[in-house]
Amino acid sequence: MKLSSVITGFIVGASAASATVLLTTPMSGKDMRNKLAQTIEELQVNGKELCQNITELIERITKTAIVSSEHISPIFDSIKTAVDEWKEDIAPHRDKIQSQLSDIESSMKQLESVVSDL
Repeated sequence: MKLSSVITGFIVGASAASATVLLTTPMSGKDMRNKLAQTIEELQVNGKELCQNITELIERITKTAIVSSEHISPIFDSIKTAVDEWKEDIAPHRDKIQSQLSDIESSMKQLESVVSDL
């Protein structure tokens, strides 16, 4: 969920709540202004808390990314080394298998020519 969506939802919800209070409350004008001022103050406090929470979340995500990259980099290096060693280990076998496949193909061609002559 995007941060802008959360903030937009918060603002829309607060506005809807304020409008509902204004339209459904049988209060005097002074009482209504006091209640509205209190609601605005609560919204400001909630908004500041939300901003602080988002800032803390961003900091935690950043720290986690840094720590993860520090741990993942050696793993990638180890995997790369293992793959390179494996390639070196199989190289002679690969060449031998390719040679044998070539021999099989030439034998198959010879066999096909003998069979076609019959």
